Amino acid sequence: MVAERVVVFQVAATLLFASAVAAAAISTAGCPSKCGEVDIPYPFGIGTDCSMEGFDITCNDTTDPPKPFIGETNIEILDLSLVDHELSVHIYMVGQCNEQSGNYSSTSLDLPFLFSATSNKFTVVGCSTLAYVVGQNVRGSTYASGCVSYCDDAGGVSEGPGCDGMGCCQTSIPKSLINFTAYFSDSLNNSQVATFSPCSYAFVADQAWFRFNKSTLSPDFGTDNKYLVPVVLDWAMRNQSSCRDAQADHPNYACRSAHSDCLNSTNGDGYRCMCSQGYTGNPYLVGGCRDINECILPQQYPCFGDCSNLPGGYHCTCPRGTQGNATLTYCTAILGKFPLPARLAVGFSVTFVVLVALVSGAMICTQKSRHKRERETFFRKNGGFKLYEEILSKKVDTVQVFTEEELQRATDNFDDERVIGCGGMVGEEGEQLLGEVAAIAKECLSVKGEERPSMKEVAERLHSLRRFRLQPREDYHPGEIEMVKAEETRRCTETDTSGYHILDSSTLLNKVDAGR
Repeated sequence: MVAERVVVFQVAATLLFASAVAAAAISTAGCPSKCGEVDIPYPFGIGTDCSMEGFDITCNDTTDPPKPFIGETNIEILDLSLVDHELSVHIYMVGQCNEQSGNYSSTSLDLPFLFSATSNKFTVVGCSTLAYVVGQNVRGSTYASGCVSYCDDAGGVSEGPGCDGMGCCQTSIPKSLINFTAYFSDSLNNSQVATFSPCSYAFVADQAWFRFNKSTLSPDFGTDNKYLVPVVLDWAMRNQSSCRDAQADHPNYACRSAHSDCLNSTNGDGYRCMCSQGYTGNPYLVGGCRDINECILPQQYPCFGDCSNLPGGYHCTCPRGTQGNATLTYCTAILGKFPLPARLAVGFSVTFVVLVALVSGAMICTQKSRHKRERETFFRKNGGFKLYEEILSKKVDTVQVFTEEELQRATDNFDDERVIGCGGMVGEEGEQLLGEVAAIAKECLSVKGEERPSMKEVAERLHSLRRFRLQPREDYHPGEIEMVKAEETRRCTETDTSGYHILDSSTLLNKVDAGR
């Protein structure tokens, strides 16, 4: 039921759109747009100032329904097309029955109309019949052709619907034909076939209209059609020979709509105006070509997804979460993928983590570079280069340089429990000495300049350490050793023990030596 409603809606939309296009302005303001059942679009028109030159139409309203004719001629218009630039009209055929002779039919056109060479054929109907067609093109050149149909008994007549020369024959006509005359030849005797082919006919007509059968050999074929046959005429703007010439003559250029294109005529000189792709209407009027809403015409413009109308076209895409070519077939679901919210969440999370990592890395690199520059600055300001030069020159032979990494390993990353004199291990003389050197190095690395010792103080302390290492501890009085420990205990309790400090044991021992 739902599918039926959708189909009904699509058909209704198509009909509404077709009605809207038909209701659009196809003729100039104040001029009739219809004669009877035939639409009369501009450049054609009925009445004064309603048409371009050569395109005036006469509407005979004495008949029911009214009938349109080309100008003041007796050529009745059956249909008129702006798209194909064709006119379907009625003209007379020539026929003769029961051994008549001398019959002919002539038709003459005026520009901008020419007989269509692609839609029409010269056709001859009858047995033992020869007919000719003679005419002229727009340049005055003469054209002549003929066609013969032969069958000597009723059994030899073709069943149709095509013409194969047995009861019916056809031949093409040339382009640019503007007039012709059709007539029969008396060279063939058709008295012997009069019983089954009493009549013969010759005409130029729309080949899509004529279908041969044996009944066309009877008098009824002519009388039933009132000896009238439909023929297709090509029309175009003939005031210029091509689009190039017409566009150069802008004031008289017939393609007035902004969304129109020019095409050279395919039959004779001239040009035709067409609405651009995606537009429909009348290209010969200003604003006459209007955008086609393809989304409401699915039968003509298929879309199996989401349809969006665009100027001169449309956009057809698969709905979100599906894939395929929506203009050809139905879209299919995308399998094995996260829904859009999940993909967005993952994308944002990954982006955030990457940004945090980049920022953190940049901060760490910046801090390391800053600390390196500070150490270099402190080393230079505190005479590090001078000490280094003295070591190289052998002026100072009591100094041994340790790297920061070596000091970290030796002191368990400067652990407070390893501070000499503050609970640290002093049992081994090597560890005590290394701790005192580490304390000196730690103080030398202090950020505050006033807390860092001068190079002279460093040299004196290192020298004292060397003396303390060379002179056995037993050489000192026990009371003197206790005094050193008491002093160190006081310093550990009065100062921040978060880092290593200079061990002043050597200084105190120097004082002890001085007092001896």
